[in-house]
Amino acid sequence: MTIRHKAFPLITLLAFFVCAQFVGQAFSAPITINNPSFEEDVLASEGDYVYSVSGWALGAWDVSTLRPTTGTLGMFPSGVPDGVNCVSLNNNGEISQTLSANLEIGTYILKVWIGYRNDLYLSAYDIELLAGGNLLNNNSSPIPLQGTFEERTVSYTVNPGDPYLGQPLGIRFGFNAVDNFTLPQQASFDHVSLNFIPSNVTPIPSNFFLLGSGLIGLLSWRRYKKN
Repeated sequence: MTIRHKAFPLITLLAFFVCAQFVGQAFSAPITINNPSFEEDVLASEGDYVYSVSGWALGAWDVSTLRPTTGTLGMFPSGVPDGVNCVSLNNNGEISQTLSANLEIGTYILKVWIGYRNDLYLSAYDIELLAGGNLLNNNSSPIPLQGTFEERTVSYTVNPGDPYLGQPLGIRFGFNAVDNFTLPQQASFDHVSLNFIPSNVTPIPSNFFLLGSGLIGLLSWRRYKKN
């Protein structure tokens, strides 16, 4: 048996495990979000901020695009999840965006990274998925580790007869400190994404997919052995 023949089973095994990992992802479609990582407001240096968030509506005072400091003593030592900026909300701060897509039958998955600055306190936050301004689902826990960003997810499945079908989708992030300014607080957000999985897509069940991939690999291996 040649080296090529010996390596073929390993290559086949690796191939169908990789395919199995990504088979479900092929059925989701991203929904456009304006300025999803808050990079459109260009800030020259770490620590700079501006009281605007391009592409988003500001619902209260003291909302800013921030380029946080990094390094050991920085606001976020390892930086932000995507790019160099994030959005920061002080108490009662809120940002929102109405999207170009309307609510359809299927499943929506909203993801965003929430940050807890090293030099401030964070006691609460809220991530909301909306349709026509109505709350579909939200996430407000847990609080991430201080000095880090952690990803949070909000999902919602739309069934026939949903009262908000056809209404424009929206997302909203908010921060309302639970201890009423006893300590200086701030919530940071970054790297927002929203994906939609239509209900008329029927993914291949994973067990059938793996079985089929394995059989194809074995048949191919046998053919190579004969050669």
